[in-house]
Amino acid sequence: MSKHKKKGQIIQDPQAAQPSVLDGQPAPAEIPAETAVSETAGPDIPKTYFFIFWGLIIIAVALAWTLAVLLPDVRESIIERCILLALAGALGALLLIYK
Repeated sequence: MSKHKKKGQIIQDPQAAQPSVLDGQPAPAEIPAETAVSETAGPDIPKTYFFIFWGLIIIAVALAWTLAVLLPDVRESIIERCILLALAGALGALLLIYK
């Protein structure tokens, strides 16, 4: 049997398990193992923000394709700049609302 401690597991020594009295004071109580907490647990974000974010991305892509077809004389870089500026404003507003 291995004597190495595993994370989250308490290995007790039979002698240490029995309470001892040092200088008239009882031995400190054993501290239970910490409850397992997920390391990836972050803030609780409602799913509506997730769907709003990806909805904005899909709308931006669809709008870029539509404007590229409807306005063939306008350079694509101009369309992209306008759409990304609007998308940045929308995402900034979303962050302010979530704050």
